[in-house]
Amino acid sequence: MEDNLIEIVLGCQRGNSRCQKMLYEMFFRYGISVVRRFSSVEEDAREILNDAFVKAFSKIHLFDERSDFKPWFRKIVVNTSIDHYRSAMGKVSTTDGGEITAQIPENASFLDSLNANDIIRLLDSLPDIYRIPFVLYEIEGYSHAEIAKKLKIKESTSRSNLTRAKQQLQLLVTKHHSYENN
Repeated sequence: MEDNLIEIVLGCQRGNSRCQKMLYEMFFRYGISVVRRFSSVEEDAREILNDAFVKAFSKIHLFDERSDFKPWFRKIVVNTSIDHYRSAMGKVSTTDGGEITAQIPENASFLDSLNANDIIRLLDSLPDIYRIPFVLYEIEGYSHAEIAKKLKIKESTSRSNLTRAKQQLQLLVTKHHSYENN
């Protein structure tokens, strides 16, 4: 960890608000990029990230300055995102949208034309019930057992929701490709 960051973290451990502001500014863009995978609404993403920073500042005394800060902070951001998702799921009743099937065309070279914003829009269009397991499994590298435990669902539900997420993404990518060619 670079010396400047070590000093900032040590200042945060002492409760120095100037150091907290500096750490917030240093890691805001990184944190928001992680949260946006979990939240399709920018305002919600900022709220989640702010909650993650509050948690990080309250637990920063547990951080070992000999470790890398970024993975420690990422874990807090991911867990805070999951907490918000679980909280929201407790407030909303979900229905099963049924099976969606679509196949990626044989000539899928158009996938190369997708940029990061296109991919974010595609992910944002997924319902949370599918997007969250997709992000946890495919991007964050969690196992279905870990996802089930974190989301308080069955492993089979995690697998099913991941499959449905992939099916919906295939359909969305196909529609995106059709739109681009018209």
